[in-house]
Amino acid sequence: MLRRIVFICRRSTMRFSDDPRLRSHRSFSAWIDVKSNLTESASEDLDVEKTFTNAEVQRLLGELTGLDLEGKIFAPRRTQRQERSHYALMTDHMYAETLERMKDEGRHFLQFVPVKEPRADTFTVLANDEEIAGFDESKFVFTDVTFDATDQVYSAFRLFN
Repeated sequence: MLRRIVFICRRSTMRFSDDPRLRSHRSFSAWIDVKSNLTESASEDLDVEKTFTNAEVQRLLGELTGLDLEGKIFAPRRTQRQERSHYALMTDHMYAETLERMKDEGRHFLQFVPVKEPRADTFTVLANDEEIAGFDESKFVFTDVTFDATDQVYSAFRLFN
């Protein structure tokens, strides 16, 4: 199954690599090996987000995870507060509509998060305070993991000994 996804990604890259409307603003992707058997122009213009959001790739990823309503998505879970069971009398048509609505809700729960390029390993030291050096043995990392945070908004503070 994973080979089919990779094949579809490469096929869509080869098919759309000459289209100037679909050229990526990225010239490098940490997710795709540049030394792979893609052509040089296709690997330079590869847009990982567009490939990942391709309908065929999303369908195959959905098949990989499976849509098991009773076994996984809506399985009974232990909660702090006990909830009362809900029973309803339905016709066959109403039951089919309810199952379809539950499948739609399950598909919504199984949506994949968008792919983002990993951040660079370099960071900027904002302040080096000698007064708190050696104050604590542990290393603290405070970070903002907001999905749409840009590099200007993204902030990480590391306090090391």
